[in-house]
Amino acid sequence: MEQTEERSEVIEVPAELDNPEITKLTSQSLVLASTYDNYEVTTPDEYVDGAEHLKEIKAQINAVNEERFAQTRPLDETKKRIMAFFAKFTDRLEDAESKIKIGLLTYKTEQDRIAEEIARKEREKAEREAERLREEARKADELAAKKERERLAEEQRKADEVAKAERKRLDEEQRIADEAAEKERERIAEMERLAAKDEAKQKAVEEEKRRQHQREEAEQRRIQEEKDAAAKREQQEQERLHQEKLDAEAAQRERTARAEILEARADDKIAAPGQSVAPKVSGIQSRTAWKFEVIDASKVPDQYKTIDEKKIGGVVRALKGDTEIPGVRVWSEQTMAARSA
Repeated sequence: MEQTEERSEVIEVPAELDNPEITKLTSQSLVLASTYDNYEVTTPDEYVDGAEHLKEIKAQINAVNEERFAQTRPLDETKKRIMAFFAKFTDRLEDAESKIKIGLLTYKTEQDRIAEEIARKEREKAEREAERLREEARKADELAAKKERERLAEEQRKADEVAKAERKRLDEEQRIADEAAEKERERIAEMERLAAKDEAKQKAVEEEKRRQHQREEAEQRRIQEEKDAAAKREQQEQERLHQEKLDAEAAQRERTARAEILEARADDKIAAPGQSVAPKVSGIQSRTAWKFEVIDASKVPDQYKTIDEKKIGGVVRALKGDTEIPGVRVWSEQTMAARSA
C-alpha cells in the first residue's frame, strides 16, 4: 500500500486503489485544497477570482466523486446480488421463526387465560368466604359488645340501687336519731320545769342535758361516718365500673384491629394472580409489550406532541419573510453556491 503525502499530511491508500490515475487525482486534490488554506478576499478583483476558484474546487470534487462511484458501483452491485441470494434463505427461516413464535405465544396466551380464569374463580370464592367470615366476625363482635354494654349497665343499675338504698337507710337513721333527740330534749325540758325550785334536781337535769348532748354528737358522728363510708364505697364502685368500661372499649379496639389485619391478609391472598401452566423452557421467554393508540388527539397533553419541523420549513421556504407562525422565529442567512467549471 502506497501513501500520498502532501504538506505533512499522510493518507494511506488501500491496495485496490493503488494505481497511477487515482494517485494523480488525489495528489491534485490535496495540492488544490492546500492552496486555499489561508484564503482571504480583500479586493473586488479577488472577489471575482473567487468565483473561478469555487468552480475549480467544485470541478475537482465532482472528479473525485466520479472516481469514487466508479470504484464502488461494482461493489454495490456485488453486495446487492449477495444480499438478495442469502435473503431468500433468511426470509424463509424468519418466516418459520415467526410461525413457531406465533404457535408458542398462542399456546401460552391460552394457558395464561385458563390460569387467570381459575384464579379469578378462586378469588371470587375466597372473597365470598372472606365476606362471610367478616360478617360473622362483625355480628359476633356486635353481640359481644352488646352483652358487655348490658352487663356494665346492669352492674351500674345495681350499684345505683345499692347506693340509693344505703342513702335511704342512712336518711332513715338520721330521721330516727333526730326524732329521738327531739323527744329527749322535750323530756329534759319537762324535767327542768319540774325541778325549777329544787336545786338538787336542777343539777341532775344539767347532767342529763350534758350526757344527752354527748349522745347526740356521738350519734351524729356515727351517722356521718357511715355516710362518708357509703360515699367512698359508691365512688370506688363507680371507678371500678368506669375502668371496666375502659377495658371493654380497649378490648373492642383490639378485636377491631385483629379483624382489620386478618381482612388485609385475606385481601392479599385474594389479589394473588394466577400462575400459568405453560412449561418453562430454557432459551425462550415471553415479554409483555405495552402498546397504545391515540383515540382523541385533542385531549393529549402538549408534552406528548411533536412539532413538525419539516412542515414548518416548507412553509418558511415558500413564504420567506411573510411567514407568521406563533412561537416560531423566521430569519435568513447567506450561503455561497457555485457550479463546476
